[in-house]
Amino acid sequence: GDASSSNLNWVVGKGASYSNTITLPSVTSYTSVLQTVKDNGITPTVLPCDINNCGLNTIDPGVYQIGNASDRVTLPTADTNFSTAGDFTFLIPGSLDIRGNIKVPVGVGAVVTFIVQGDITVEGSVGSDYNSSAPNIEGYYSTDGSFIVKTSNPTGCGVGITPDKRLNVSGAVVTDANNDSNGSF
Repeated sequence: GDASSSNLNWVVGKGASYSNTITLPSVTSYTSVLQTVKDNGITPTVLPCDINNCGLNTIDPGVYQIGNASDRVTLPTADTNFSTAGDFTFLIPGSLDIRGNIKVPVGVGAVVTFIVQGDITVEGSVGSDYNSSAPNIEGYYSTDGSFIVKTSNPTGCGVGITPDKRLNVSGAVVTDANNDSNGSF
C-alpha cells in the first residue's frame, strides 16, 4: 500500500489506492499474541525442526512455537511454500532469519503469520531486480524488535558493484510491536 513519512512514521495502507484488505489485531506483540492463544485454550505445537534450517513446507495449519528466547530460527534458502488452506501462526521467542522466498499462493486460502519477539532479518540474497514487482516474501510479520533487510554488498556502492536486490513484500510488516521504542524498519 501507500507509505507516507508524514503519516504516522511510514504506516502502510492508509492511502486510498491500496487500503488494507484485512484487519490485524490491535496488538501483535509476542507476549500479547501468546496470551491470546492461551486464553483461547490453544497450546502451541513445538515445531520439531532444526532451528538453523527450519523447513515449513510440509506442516499442517496450526499454531506453532519455534525455538527459545536465545535462538535464531533460520528459514532455508530454498523457497518456503504454503499451499494448504488454513491459518499458520508461528510464535518465535527468539529472532528470525529469512534466507529464501516465502510464498503463499493466491487462492489457496492460507494465512501465514510470524510473531517474533526478537528481530526479523532478511538476507540480502532475497529479492528481485529493480524492475520486478513479484513478491519475495508473503504473509504477515510482527516483531517486537526490528525488521532488518541486509545488504548483499557490504563494500558499498560504486562502479562495478552489483546493486542490492529489491525486496517485495506482499502482506504486512509490524515493528516495535511491544511499543517499547526499541524496534525499527
